Amino acid sequence: MYLKEISEKDFKNSNLPVLFEDKRTDRMFGVISNDIHSFKLGWQSTIVKPVIKEVNQEIYAIGIDQNFILIDLELLKIRLKLKLTYFFFNVAIYNNFIIVITELEIFIISEFTYKL
Repeated sequence: MYLKEISEKDFKNSNLPVLFEDKRTDRMFGVISNDIHSFKLGWQSTIVKPVIKEVNQEIYAIGIDQNFILIDLELLKIRLKLKLTYFFFNVAIYNNFIIVITELEIFIISEFTYKL
């Protein structure tokens, strides 16, 4: 899974599924792809890039700004989508848990049920 930055015009003209966007604040745009499936997303930070972490062969965790998502590439389904109160910092996988770290909060998600 990799990220390719695109222009705002390309983002608006693309008919790819949107993982997350905020039309009022997004200044950066990209396409995330595994060469089989692709999705587009927008984010506001011009310095920080989205974090993409493989949870397992089908599930990927993606976080940026105040957005976090778990996407299932086998089923093409969003398993979990969080609108964060504080800015996303990082994600870690540990002992069958997905740990989402923000500026002031930590969320622990089961790798089996994808629930908090």
